[in-house]
Amino acid sequence: NGELIDLSTKTIDETSVETESDGNSEAIDLAPYIYPAASFLIPLIVYWRTMCKALYIGDGGDFITASHTLGLPHPPGYPLYTLLGKLFLYLPIPGGISEAAWRMNFMSAFFGALTTLLVYFLIRRVTKHNWLAFFASLTIAFGQTFWSQAVITEVYTLNTFFILLQLNLLLIRTEKKSPNTILWMALALGLSLAHHPSIAIFFPAYLYYSFVHRDKNMSRIMIVALAFGLAIINPFGFAAIILLIPHEFIVQKQKMPEDMSTGKSILTFGIVIFLLSLCLYAYLPIVKYKNPVTGPFEFETAQENFDFFIQTVTRSVYQYKATTPGEELTTTIMVFDEYLRRVLWMDYLVLVFIFFLGFIALWRKKAIAWVIFSCYAFFMLVVLFYPSGDILAAPLKNLQVVLPPLMIPAQIMYMLFGYIGLGCVIDWLPEYVESMREVDPMPPEKKLKFLNGFIVLALIILVLIVIPLHNWFFCDKSKNLTAYNYARNVIISAPDNTFVLNTGDETFLFWYLRYVENFMPEKNVELQNWIHNIRDYTVLENEEIAIRDVLMWVLKNREWSLSDPDFKEIDHHLPTYDHYCTTFLTDFIQKETLLASQDVIMHDLLYEFVYKPQSYYDKYNYDILPEYGVVEIIEWPDNPILRLWLWLKIYLLPELSAVQTVNQPGIYSESEEKFIPFKSFGKRRMVQSYYDDDYPGVRLIVEGDVPIDEFHWEGIFVPQYDSEGKVKSLEHDKSYRDPQEDEIIGRYQEMFHNFGAISMHRASLLENREEQEVPLRKATAAFRDEIKLKVQDPAGWLSLGNVYIQLRMMSQAVEALTQHKNIILDNVNSTMQTKSKAHYYLAYALFIQGNFNQARYEIDAALLWDSEDEKAIKLRKSILEQDENKQRKIDKLTEDLETEEANEDMKIDETSDDMEKGETAVNMELDDLGD
Repeated sequence: NGELIDLSTKTIDETSVETESDGNSEAIDLAPYIYPAASFLIPLIVYWRTMCKALYIGDGGDFITASHTLGLPHPPGYPLYTLLGKLFLYLPIPGGISEAAWRMNFMSAFFGALTTLLVYFLIRRVTKHNWLAFFASLTIAFGQTFWSQAVITEVYTLNTFFILLQLNLLLIRTEKKSPNTILWMALALGLSLAHHPSIAIFFPAYLYYSFVHRDKNMSRIMIVALAFGLAIINPFGFAAIILLIPHEFIVQKQKMPEDMSTGKSILTFGIVIFLLSLCLYAYLPIVKYKNPVTGPFEFETAQENFDFFIQTVTRSVYQYKATTPGEELTTTIMVFDEYLRRVLWMDYLVLVFIFFLGFIALWRKKAIAWVIFSCYAFFMLVVLFYPSGDILAAPLKNLQVVLPPLMIPAQIMYMLFGYIGLGCVIDWLPEYVESMREVDPMPPEKKLKFLNGFIVLALIILVLIVIPLHNWFFCDKSKNLTAYNYARNVIISAPDNTFVLNTGDETFLFWYLRYVENFMPEKNVELQNWIHNIRDYTVLENEEIAIRDVLMWVLKNREWSLSDPDFKEIDHHLPTYDHYCTTFLTDFIQKETLLASQDVIMHDLLYEFVYKPQSYYDKYNYDILPEYGVVEIIEWPDNPILRLWLWLKIYLLPELSAVQTVNQPGIYSESEEKFIPFKSFGKRRMVQSYYDDDYPGVRLIVEGDVPIDEFHWEGIFVPQYDSEGKVKSLEHDKSYRDPQEDEIIGRYQEMFHNFGAISMHRASLLENREEQEVPLRKATAAFRDEIKLKVQDPAGWLSLGNVYIQLRMMSQAVEALTQHKNIILDNVNSTMQTKSKAHYYLAYALFIQGNFNQARYEIDAALLWDSEDEKAIKLRKSILEQDENKQRKIDKLTEDLETEEANEDMKIDETSDDMEKGETAVNMELDDLGD
């Protein structure tokens, strides 16, 4: 009607249609329907498209198996998640390769999409802008960390759902003034604590919000919830209930708004609902703490039952303590660095700076902004300065795996805070435009439209294009079958009636396959983690010691079962089996003296421990001592005086020997003419014995070839099949793999590497060069497959170069060892000795090739890194000698050539003279004839 529209009271996103009725226009606002629907459906569709089609590495196998068997996953037990998982397992959700994993992956996607919907409602209530709330929801949805957890079976999306639900309920309470909101809030608080107690970190901020709005009954509920939440984390935390006393003194002086007053019955009913929802933890004793695999725990007394309940719910098994005074501070720095570098910057790119706009909301005294900022700040303080056992006990290389999911609540608060501040900026724009009316000729309406349009365009580019495309590559797990196929391949590798000791989260993969999918039921294979359900390790200060102790305990049980015909089982977790295997061979196993009585038989991805035959020790003159492993039998001299002197030297006067020892028994080695402590002797022999039969210790034995045509390779390699449908070769799969999968990839690399090394050892035992070529070709193929899994693998390139040298393929050897050298030099953690060796190996190949100039350059570089390397010094001497010999041969050849040329010149001159004499004679004869 020609009237000026006041854009300060309108949002530019009011989508409406007009309908005519009786000549009057009536606008129907579609924004309240379109935006929330899009905020939920767009993430859900994207998550569905990028969802893992099978089981993913991590805790997913534990959760799915627990829901399937109605058992108990790892602490704190997750009763709510387990029961919800059972519900989703019954839903007819089509898709995926593995139905159970697909359905519980969808549960994560569903609650992830619900979280983004609640983000929309929260920002919409605070800023009153539909479009801004829409962009905020998609920003959360497409963050790399949140997205990656929404497409696999994990607990984090359900956790964030409860956080956003509680924030929305706080706003609804102040907007609607409905007493029923307290009941819904009590239910949300109880269910969230029944899911995971860490959400109690946010309760103080909720309590603050209730105080600000003088909501006495809500604040009472919050104090009760805070006390119970802290009690779940630590039983002494329940003392926080004492806050009710000062609370009552304070609220008595406050006049509560009448529209927010509720009767005592509502408050009482709310507390009852809260406590009833917490009763979900009764699920633990009801199912008798039934492990998904081993069954229920039986306790003799009620006290033991209660202690185990507290231990499980409070997660005390994971309460790792710092072992050094500076460990927590060092961890704090690493966590903060990882948070800034990856959890924020890698997730949201330049949008990370939106956080600082939130301080505008604080300046404008928006209570919800203070709540969200407090949640963010308190959460960061707790995680940074009081790191959990998950962070402290995690190796440094796994920090980027453990940390990001834990930081999801902080990320969400970070973005919510920034978008609320952006809403304040948008609300301030009309005031700014009006103030510039006199100095700027552009009409205020046009300028305001331009500024708002610019913000919308920037958010479209960042939120709908840049961030999703940037994170798609990392979060698309629709083709990721690495972990799932690895677990299947391990079971394929296992002999019948086998106990398999494994490490890490790979245990859950095997649980899922055996007890949910019933994969290969004809095999009796038991797969157990070295910590879960075998021994009660509460503090893992040294992983190698824990693995060694568990492995020795398992092998000792087997020894008892073999020596005692009536032996049934020592522990209900470990009955007797025909084979005892592991999925890993760490360095300490190869060097552990106490394991020297064992040989290791390689069954593809598994390693079986078997006792050496007694004939082996008789042949090599060695024996087994229980405390020291394999030792050399001492040959006592016949002379009684020498025998007495040797006895005194070994047992009474070890300080007189070449090797100083303190209360450490050992042996006197005649071959080395010195006393050697048992442990040092064993460890030195272990290194030499791994692929060599001439020394005692853990020897590796390979039976047959790697069955590449029987394995499932999708997700790791792209198999190439022959006409009969068998795998003939493996091509590298270049799809993205999370750092969490590195351990699995390492298992395959170890398999290929050991097979290649054993093949080379077999070739060294053959004298016929033609017979050697067959095992050497197998070794070449194995090392190539090892490198395909990880191109930057120095051990693979070094081994490949070595086998090429054996095959006299010197050009290929030089190329492989050059790659090895470059990888070593590019690694900042490489020592000087390692760098020296890298140059040495390349110099050796060049030396054999006959390229003495380049070999001398490389060996000089090796000596620059380590000038005392005896092998490098010896090789340099050989290079110089061969170079001199080569130069002598060249000089001799040159001299011979020059001599031959001189002789040829003399012959040519003589021939010329003869020809001239001949011509003269002919001419004379012709003259005579003419006469």
